[in-house]
Amino acid sequence: MNLNYVESDKAWQVCCRDEAWELIPDPRPTKGGKHIPKRRNFKKKPDALLYMDYIRQQKLNLHISLSPSEKIEYKKVTDMLKDAKIETTLIDIVSEYIRHRPIKTDKTVGQCYDEFIAWYAERVEKGITKKKTHKSIQRCRPALEPFFDRNISDFENPMVAKELANHIRSHWGKLDPSSLDKGFSTTKTFLGWCKKREYLSKQPLHDGLTEVDGLKKNEAVNVLTPDEARRILHVAQQTDDRLGMLTYWIINLLVGTRPGEIEALDWKNINIDDEGDEFIFIGDGKTARPRRIELDDFPTVVKWLRLCDRTKPIYPPDFYNRRTKLLKQSGLFSDKPTTEERNRCKNIGRHSVATYLRIGGASQHTIATRVGNSVPVLEQHYQNNARRKSEAKEYFIIEPLNLDENIVKFGGIAS
Repeated sequence: MNLNYVESDKAWQVCCRDEAWELIPDPRPTKGGKHIPKRRNFKKKPDALLYMDYIRQQKLNLHISLSPSEKIEYKKVTDMLKDAKIETTLIDIVSEYIRHRPIKTDKTVGQCYDEFIAWYAERVEKGITKKKTHKSIQRCRPALEPFFDRNISDFENPMVAKELANHIRSHWGKLDPSSLDKGFSTTKTFLGWCKKREYLSKQPLHDGLTEVDGLKKNEAVNVLTPDEARRILHVAQQTDDRLGMLTYWIINLLVGTRPGEIEALDWKNINIDDEGDEFIFIGDGKTARPRRIELDDFPTVVKWLRLCDRTKPIYPPDFYNRRTKLLKQSGLFSDKPTTEERNRCKNIGRHSVATYLRIGGASQHTIATRVGNSVPVLEQHYQNNARRKSEAKEYFIIEPLNLDENIVKFGGIAS
């Protein structure tokens, strides 16, 4: 504490910034018991000296009331603030903490992760969640493993949250932006689950920490040409006895249904025998909203479906190996498929159907119902495309091959 005459103010200034000023009440009645300021000016020196005596007395009272351990703790805290060059008061820091008080739990990150995975497994057993979703959600484990022994509430600390985000970038950043985005997404799913369980008070990985450069969310989607779609369908028709993928590719390429939705599909949800009332009912979609896809205006799709062997599963076992073999035979995959080739064929059926329906003049409602996307998503991905109307017309009238040896089974009866 020191006393100086400030010429510009023509006043005596008492500076006590190096003292425990935030613990000393202001003697002025108008201040309502608030702490004294770091600096205070007086027109008369005696008033300033009197004020300094008051502070010394309060300091004496303060130090008398503090135990030795409390004094040590107080000195340690004030030194930490000084070393960190943080010019704020202990009262302000405590007030800020109270406002944003983190949830305290005795659970570690590892314990929460095990509980999270067990919860997903239980949902799979009940048929609420698909097995592949349970498997893919475990992608967040490498992101969380270095933090397994730490308390889950540590993620409330912005510095720890940043540490987590940086670790995710170092782990997945070597791959493509899409992989990094999925790493962030699955980890945020886990942290969101923790928030719902009240293990966290907020989502630690905010958008500012998880921004991914080079992510092509708004880029035009990959679309098959009518000739490429024709090759896939004809190869599927020719190899159906061996690969059993004809029904899958018809529904994927000509209806635009997601692979996961096709996996849950059964022939009882496909009505192609009542002329004038042909439809496919998707009861377990990604959006969790059942939808009925009308096929009345797409007779070629119905014609294709009537070729299918209804004794075979729509989504065959060993799906990915069969899919790879078929795409190789169709010419879309090389003998050793590249990442570019695999990425091009992701969601290729839904993208192609939505694009050609839009170019062909279908309403947004029709397209949204058909492929299971919201209107904003349609506008984001399918607004602009270089495909022509003639291609859209050709795409939906691809005819099956006329195979003399083709014998189609309906419920085990040859026809």
